Amino acid sequence: MTEPQDAPVAGEDKAALSPGEQRLIPDLDRSNTTNGNMYGLQAGTVKGNVTILDATGSAPDLMLRRATAEEIDEVRKHFVAPQQMDKARRLLREHHVVVLWGRGSGRMFTARRLLVDAGCGAVIEMNRDRTPRSVKESDLVRGEGYIWDLSDSGGTPFADWEFDNLAALVRGKACELVIVLDRRNQVVGTAHDVAVGLTPPSAVEVAQATIRKLEPDAPEQPSTLLKSEFAEALTDEDRPEKAVRAARLAIRVARGELDAPSALAELEEDVRDAVAQWFGEQNGIEIPKALAVALLENQPFEEVMRHGMNLDQRIRSAELPEDKKLRPRRVFAKSKEALLRDIRAVPTVRDHPRHAGLREETVRFERQDWAKTVFWHVWGEFPSARDVLTDWMCDPAMLGRFPDATRRTLCAIIAEVPAHDPLRLVDQLATRSSVAQRRLAAAMLEHLADDHDLLPLVRQTLEDWADRGSAYRQWTAATVYGSPFGLRDLPTALLQLAKIGRTDRPSPQNAVVAGVLAMLGDQEHREHVLNTVVSWTNGQNRRNGLRTVSLSLGMWITGIVPSDLDSREFAEDYPDQVRTLVNRVLADPEFGDVALSQLADLAAYARWDERAAAALVDLTTLVAPNLRWWTRRSTVLTLVRTHPAWRTSIHHVFRTARRAQRAKR
Repeated sequence: MTEPQDAPVAGEDKAALSPGEQRLIPDLDRSNTTNGNMYGLQAGTVKGNVTILDATGSAPDLMLRRATAEEIDEVRKHFVAPQQMDKARRLLREHHVVVLWGRGSGRMFTARRLLVDAGCGAVIEMNRDRTPRSVKESDLVRGEGYIWDLSDSGGTPFADWEFDNLAALVRGKACELVIVLDRRNQVVGTAHDVAVGLTPPSAVEVAQATIRKLEPDAPEQPSTLLKSEFAEALTDEDRPEKAVRAARLAIRVARGELDAPSALAELEEDVRDAVAQWFGEQNGIEIPKALAVALLENQPFEEVMRHGMNLDQRIRSAELPEDKKLRPRRVFAKSKEALLRDIRAVPTVRDHPRHAGLREETVRFERQDWAKTVFWHVWGEFPSARDVLTDWMCDPAMLGRFPDATRRTLCAIIAEVPAHDPLRLVDQLATRSSVAQRRLAAAMLEHLADDHDLLPLVRQTLEDWADRGSAYRQWTAATVYGSPFGLRDLPTALLQLAKIGRTDRPSPQNAVVAGVLAMLGDQEHREHVLNTVVSWTNGQNRRNGLRTVSLSLGMWITGIVPSDLDSREFAEDYPDQVRTLVNRVLADPEFGDVALSQLADLAAYARWDERAAAALVDLTTLVAPNLRWWTRRSTVLTLVRTHPAWRTSIHHVFRTARRAQRAKR
């Protein structure tokens, strides 16, 4: 459980929504007309579609990076297969999709070899910031091979139906997909038949293959040294990364650059000790640049360096007296080659993921486990740097481009660095006015609950926020409950969302609507969630915030406000629930006014817009199944009594709907 909560941000509990936050509940105190498309829901007239979208911006590119010719050649010539390789090949050949799990087993290298063996024309890593449901057929190219690395993603990264839809797209496009996970329990039910658990290949064989790659002309002496000096230090449980380091050390010993005892000591040296020693030798630009590489490993070099310079300026500004100005760095102080050598990083030139014929350069550390350890060391040994690092990682430019990298790094820090209040950083982010930073806090809680065994602490924190948290803390809790985390214990999640929804604060109410809409996107749980929304619209909640939440949801679900939701599908699959929702929305004095405004707009456009006419017929037949004058008469009179100011418009709406219905026949 977190420490006693700080006071809310000034104006937090009274504020409506944060800047840039999509509005999903109507502002009933406003009356406005919006021409063109609009991202949110207001009271008044909306001419154009209302679209539900992620307030953080447009979706990132699906294709992250392409394997280089050197990487393809390496995996062809120097791959050491794990025991389960034949099974993985067979499953990929039969289903076009295979799921690999097992940390420290060389999953990414194995995935690349599987796609090469399958004859793929290109091997492409997909962006982990995208969701499976966001992939479209047009995103995939026939004959290409894709790797989706979802390690360190926490919980189950996708639902059964998402996996099924994605697998169908891949098969239909005749391409190949390898999904990489950490643990067996992350594999959803429908993916079990194509899942393979990997164990590390022989470490000695991996080291021998590495020597043949690095020393193709004279591998004999390093290979002999490897067997005589390093073999006992390599076990069957060791990760391939350790075997690669052993090979490099054997080569250095063979060249006379290092003696065998020193090389063996370096091989067995704990990475934390190695990082601490490296830090003790640095005092300049190398530290912020190393931290940038640690956060953004395998990302484009120029972006990593730009963020490194930004961190350098932040650090030097924090150390600068108030009466002094920051001196610029020397432009030609150190070459790229020298800098990367000093921070123990290496570049890779590869084909550009989007622009054919162009190339880009990415950067990573020489040692695979170096990145997280760099942050653990800085966070643990230099507490005064924490605020600077947090602000840098949570800067809008960083979160807009690399949200997942920030999430994984901060979660690793929380899980590994001792602290009396482990979730204090999450709590600080949850009280920020920035939507992106609160989304980060929510994603961190989901991740910590799964990958770092902090579920009891996360659960208690969420319950505390739902019970008595500030507006932004409740917003964050609602976002977590509306995520796949909440679907694992759906009754509890819906109870907590209802508790948060009863508040009179617009921001948490809006987050509850967003969370429930996300839940409705999961086909397996849709009916249960929809029934719960209907129950929220009953008279018991007439005087609390759940009225606003449930009726707002009713407007989205029924299609009164057009959105990306398929309201016709809802009406066909759950006619009773949808009919109840639309009638309760129209029966409400305030929400009914908003709904009638939308219907009046549809009626105005119905003469020349077939889609508007079809939507009008769909909605009015939910209220009055038979649109003939005599049979709809009682329904129309009831609406007129509830909304007398809309009398003329109500009659016009139903006359127009009947006319459109007859014309359609």
